[in-house]
Formats: sequence, structure tokens, C-alpha cells
Amino acid sequence: MTGSGPHSGDADEPARYGFDVKTMSWLHADSVMLLCGLLAAMLLALHLLPQVSQRTRRVWWALLGVTVLQGLIGYVQYALAVPATLVWLHMLGASLMAWILTWAVLSVRR
Repeated sequence: MTGSGPHSGDADEPARYGFDVKTMSWLHADSVMLLCGLLAAMLLALHLLPQVSQRTRRVWWALLGVTVLQGLIGYVQYALAVPATLVWLHMLGASLMAWILTWAVLSVRR
């Protein structure tokens, strides 16, 4: 998504890729909705399984929190025509989300 927008990191050519920003935003949102559905299913499964620790459940709920925060930043970013500060925050949130997702997956392993 970022490579299609005005903040792709190249001052001479702001949009590195020639993809339509609106279409890319929709595809990005669709993949996020899939992630949210899978996350909801995982939270339900963790709730139904009695042997799952509270720590594991908390990590997955933290992932949900970061996901919701990322969604809010993304929608505000899109509504405000992609200001650079919100792009930076969204990328920082993506890094945090990758870290928490790794932690969450490792928490269900023995």
C-alpha cells in the first residue's frame, strides 16, 4: 500500500508503483477483514479450550487491541488524504503488530 501512495520513500517519484491508491486501499482493507475474522476465530477457540493459560489469552487480546488501533489509524489516514505522520504511525503499528503476532503464535506452542 505504501509504495502506491505519496509517501513511498522516493522524493523524485512519490508513487513508486503505478497501482491505483483507492483500489490498493480496498484490497488492503479486505485482507485486514480476513485477518480480523481469523483473529476472532482464534479468540473463540482460546476461550473454549480449558487448558489454555490466561497469559496466552491476554497476548491474543493484545493482538486484537493493536489490530483495532491499526484499523483506526488506517481509516483516519485514508480520510485525511494520507498525511505523512499517520503513515509513520501506521508503519510503527505494523511493526508492533508483527512483534505481538509472533509472541501470540509462540504462546500457543509448548
